[in-house]
Amino acid sequence: MVILHARDRMATPWKNGAGITRDVACDPPGATMATFRWRISLAEIQANVPFSQFLGIERTLTVVDGRGMTLTATSGETTEAPRDVPISFPGESAVVCQLYDGPVVAFNVMTRRGVAAASVEILAAPARIRHGARVVLVMALRDALVVAGRQLSPWDAIVLDGDAELAGVGTAAVVRIE
Repeated sequence: MVILHARDRMATPWKNGAGITRDVACDPPGATMATFRWRISLAEIQANVPFSQFLGIERTLTVVDGRGMTLTATSGETTEAPRDVPISFPGESAVVCQLYDGPVVAFNVMTRRGVAAASVEILAAPARIRHGARVVLVMALRDALVVAGRQLSPWDAIVLDGDAELAGVGTAAVVRIE
């Protein structure tokens, strides 16, 4: 098991420069935006802004801090993104966010279409996490958690190598990647 500590993440600008993100993990390690198979990050969204577009990428966004936002595509279609509800959409979509009530932090999972696929689940402790995928990453959200006997502070993540118990009083984002 590998623990990915929040304190080790550097802030980098979004592809379109409208916000900042902190990479949690990607495959292959050290991949660029053009070469990743999958990428997991935390985006800090301070204002109503357009999202970066990513050709050939599937995105799953989950607001994990703050109240939430509305996503509006150029087609006019809107999708509500309240806290702790994963929302999936194609990366090439031109999307603008409208914050409900102040800044949010969004947990982002991006996979290259035809190369990888991901699912995101929000679980409250206590719970049992079944591995069942090529990669399973668990991130502690607003509270400290114990995952597979390891203490995680908020925003810390762990890559599991088997089934695990989620203990404590908080919630976690669980990502399964095939």
